[in-house]
Amino acid sequence: MNPALISGIIVLALAARVGYVNIYLSGQEEVRHVREEQHRLEEFQNLRLQVASALDRAEHLRTKFGQKAEPDGLMQEVDRLAQKVGVQLGRIGPEQTREASGFLYLAISLEVTCTYHELGRFLSEIESSDTFFIRVDELDVSRIVDPQGLAATKLVLSTLYVPPLLEPQG
Repeated sequence: MNPALISGIIVLALAARVGYVNIYLSGQEEVRHVREEQHRLEEFQNLRLQVASALDRAEHLRTKFGQKAEPDGLMQEVDRLAQKVGVQLGRIGPEQTREASGFLYLAISLEVTCTYHELGRFLSEIESSDTFFIRVDELDVSRIVDPQGLAATKLVLSTLYVPPLLEPQG
């Protein structure tokens, strides 16, 4: 065989090997790296969507607590619920606001005069309020002394004020 031909074949084989290693394999490595980066970006985007969804849910739940750091909204809601079931409020006023684990405990005390049936409907409305999470902290029902079957009832109701999770950006 011709030595020049053998030398040419060897050079061609070496060039093919160098080309394979330097071009094809490095290209494959780049493709693998791009796919890994794309996968990481997709995971990051999914996490961002999950966090945004969780924050939306948390903010929605937060609105079921006091909207302001004062009990006025709670008093308005209780007055609305009392009117809804026909219960007459006698006295209503704020209790002392306390801090509890970074939240504010908002409470009100009130007196109502109503029948036991009306009291049951009123408490049911309080417990199932769609505006606030309201808790009955104290309930004191006196015996019926009224000829119409009305009982004097004292209640202490509470909710929490939860500050916004994220401050609005302006």
